Amino acid sequence: MRLGIDVGGTFTDLYAYDPKTNVEVVAKVPTSSDLKSGVFSVIEKAKIDIKQVEYFTHGSTICTNAIIQRTCPITSLIMTEGVQDLLVMGRYHRRHLYDPYQQRPEPLVKRRYIYGVPERINYAGEVIKELDKQKAKEVSRRIKELGTKSACVAFKNSYANPSHEEQMKDILKEDNPDLFVSLSSTIPKIREFKRFTTATARAMLWSVMAQYVKELEEELVKRGFEGKIWFVANNGGMIEAEFAIERPELMLLSGPAAGIAGALHTAENIERESILTMDMGGTSCDVSIIEGKELLMTTEFELDFDMPLNVPSVDIKTIGAGGGSIAWVDEGGSLRVGPQSAGAIPGPVCYGRGGEEATVTDANLLLGRLGVDSLLEGGIRLDVELARRAIGKIAQALSLDIMETARGIIRIVNENMAAAIRRVSIERGRDPRNFPLLTYGAAGPMHAASIAEIVGIPEVIIHSNAGVLSAFGCTAVDIKHDYERTFYSPVAKIDLEELNKAYTSLDNEGQKVLEKDRIPEQDIELTRKAMMRYIGQTYEVETPLSSGKVTREKLNQLVEDFHIAHKKEYGFLRRDAPVAIVDLRSTLTGKLGKAPLLAYEEGKKEPDYAIKERREVFFESTGPTKTPIYSGEKLNPGNIVEGPAVVEWRDFTAVIPPKRFAKMDKFRNMTIKI
Repeated sequence: MRLGIDVGGTFTDLYAYDPKTNVEVVAKVPTSSDLKSGVFSVIEKAKIDIKQVEYFTHGSTICTNAIIQRTCPITSLIMTEGVQDLLVMGRYHRRHLYDPYQQRPEPLVKRRYIYGVPERINYAGEVIKELDKQKAKEVSRRIKELGTKSACVAFKNSYANPSHEEQMKDILKEDNPDLFVSLSSTIPKIREFKRFTTATARAMLWSVMAQYVKELEEELVKRGFEGKIWFVANNGGMIEAEFAIERPELMLLSGPAAGIAGALHTAENIERESILTMDMGGTSCDVSIIEGKELLMTTEFELDFDMPLNVPSVDIKTIGAGGGSIAWVDEGGSLRVGPQSAGAIPGPVCYGRGGEEATVTDANLLLGRLGVDSLLEGGIRLDVELARRAIGKIAQALSLDIMETARGIIRIVNENMAAAIRRVSIERGRDPRNFPLLTYGAAGPMHAASIAEIVGIPEVIIHSNAGVLSAFGCTAVDIKHDYERTFYSPVAKIDLEELNKAYTSLDNEGQKVLEKDRIPEQDIELTRKAMMRYIGQTYEVETPLSSGKVTREKLNQLVEDFHIAHKKEYGFLRRDAPVAIVDLRSTLTGKLGKAPLLAYEEGKKEPDYAIKERREVFFESTGPTKTPIYSGEKLNPGNIVEGPAVVEWRDFTAVIPPKRFAKMDKFRNMTIKI
């Protein structure tokens, strides 16, 4: 059995597939402050026999929460003397160009825990000034007195020569053998700010991740678990728990990446090469792109504003737009929605658990898109009067009708999500009108059709497991490792022998790890990328390179592919301009058996048998309309549902606008034609 669990901001979701019985199990519980208790609560609710589980794959927010909330234990940072303020100063970027009162986010490490040690290595790896070992030992003693569990060593140009960082690590470990030491030289790429930020995040998160995995593993073993624990990583693959502890910075997009991995697996099965994805849960909305059956990647993911992470990550845009997003009136008297959220506790006002501020879910309830008798996960019944009272306060402040205010809340949150879709597509040279939209998350299917109309997207695909797709994605990932290094050279002067040596070295690193994971050679897939730019540019374009020995012909093809990729991303190319390679990447994937999309036979053609009731639902084009409410579980492949309609599944609801229609496919996914 393969078991996937995703811990979200509002709910903890479970999806399991048993290949022996061809049965899938789905469950959901509210996320608790102790994330592990939610994991075991959802296992108990699903009645999973943990002894039957071979792969336990986890999408977790443990690292994300620790960084955002700055709850990591104190970490020491040792830097080249003279540049200790680099992480505090950042890159002088401004979040808001004309706001004179803006402040930078709190630095990862407070200034008093940053120490300088005299040393200097140049860009070519040549030692200009030897490491001052006396000062290094003084710093080591101070760190031991401080009692920190982890430290980061970040020396200038260590990517070209790691010797000084390794010497510093030896000195630290001599005084404190149990200290975890993160070296920036293990990220052998130029641009020290990104490298230092990444290495620092690793040191900060190490003890958080180690403690979480230890406690999780102990409880699982106590319950009879004999399989392996895996975590979904930023790149949309999975890594073993031991590696996740060593490299916790790879876990910062764990949950959202699991959802996109599930979307990719779905796209392959429904024969869509390229899709937009939208995951709208209770707290946030994540949007991304799958193109040519591949995840769109980036190396520009930021922990916070101007805190970049130097690892390949799925390109995801996240905004504070979810079912629990709070509606409020700003100082100028305008209606706003989010990014604040009511979260799982207390949740939207209509849950009746103490919430007082109107949310998107309360507005959907007033507009009839959610039913008064809807029974949510955990036995929560919705209270329309509580929702009316909360939205009434907003309406009074705006001098508007209550229903008009509810419509305004929905329109604003839809426009916010449409803007996020435009950013993730148009900013990377893609026209969103050429992509279908695959939506998931408990709230996504309710809003997707309206968002598609705003953006001009031709069709919306609602996954049959939309409410738990990130957990489903945990069972649909392969083992995946990325290895990178800087290899700067103008293409015209490139040494092919050195280039081949560099790629072979990266390939071998990945091979060793997959051998440790016991992946057969025939199940290992190698892909290579080169980060390239026109000489003089300050940004690179990721360009694919075929595996095997790099010849002059392959290099010429690489340059041509770069021109084409540059035009797609930025709208122009210049074949007369000299081109340089900056960084190299090898990605090794260990192919595993994935939980399949279960196919069903066509049933009754007319869907009327699945109608549960009819109620008044508000639509922008028709106003209040008597609308059929369908049971999603009862609809069969081949059924066509004409709008206006609402389709309710056990853990999510889909809205089909007037003059649109939706069709169920053989996997019981629903496609709405826009």
